[in-house]
Amino acid sequence: MAEPAPKAINAEPPMTMSMYRTLFGLLDDYFIVDKGTYRDGHSDASLAKETGLSLVFVKQVRADEYGPLAPNPAGAEIEKLQQEMAGLVDLVTGEIKRMNAEITLLKKKL
Repeated sequence: MAEPAPKAINAEPPMTMSMYRTLFGLLDDYFIVDKGTYRDGHSDASLAKETGLSLVFVKQVRADEYGPLAPNPAGAEIEKLQQEMAGLVDLVTGEIKRMNAEITLLKKKL
């Protein structure tokens, strides 16, 4: 006779009313709904750590009840700087190739 399958283990810690209230209290205190950002260096990760809840769960509750996170403006600035750097690298690389070609011609004249 086959043994019954073991019960699935829930990765989420047991949700008590206290944990739930704590999470909502922290979201009320630190998440700015109109801006879609956290204040005072808080994040989904810091709230998960403080409450003992999983990061996935905190993200889901925040998204469902308070709204999505706004894109990080620093991310757009980083992208812009990376594109500028890539352009400069191309420019410098082209200049180095041109100079090497010129050196090669000068060496042939020696």
